[in-house]
Amino acid sequence: MANKMYIEDRYPCSAQTLYELLASEKFDNELMAAVNIGKETLEYKETEQGAKLRVRLRPDTALPGFMKKIVGNRNEYEEVREWDKSKLGNHWTIDPSFPIGKIDIQGTLTIKDSGDHQCTRVVEGTFSVGIPLVGGKIEKFIIGQTEDSFKKSTAWTIDYIKKNKL
Repeated sequence: MANKMYIEDRYPCSAQTLYELLASEKFDNELMAAVNIGKETLEYKETEQGAKLRVRLRPDTALPGFMKKIVGNRNEYEEVREWDKSKLGNHWTIDPSFPIGKIDIQGTLTIKDSGDHQCTRVVEGTFSVGIPLVGGKIEKFIIGQTEDSFKKSTAWTIDYIKKNKL
């Protein structure tokens, strides 16, 4: 059974401005460094619809003991983001570094104007890890790590928007 994640944050800029920031490879590199997530770009391709990005991410988060038994000390994963200009958002998938069990982690990020030069970013995801006995625990850990990363990135991005008067 999959666990779901829902995150909603407001930003002091238009939806178009936030989309352009978040879809920018340069901005994403700065953001990942600011929130202590190691990033290696494996593929970057511009299309008419938007950029397609495949990256290896290494969060600076300690793994709990039950996960270390499965994956060792390696806390990394590959993420694919397919940006869509017409929808001001993306579809993302995560492929953890451990090839054990059936794993399906994916979701969407959408940005909508909310008036008064503000916008709302919504991130929704489904996390399913089919490993007997510990799959649910792994799902909850990954969701917690993801929510923490988004919380940090939201604060940093809002500060960036204000400093740069966007």
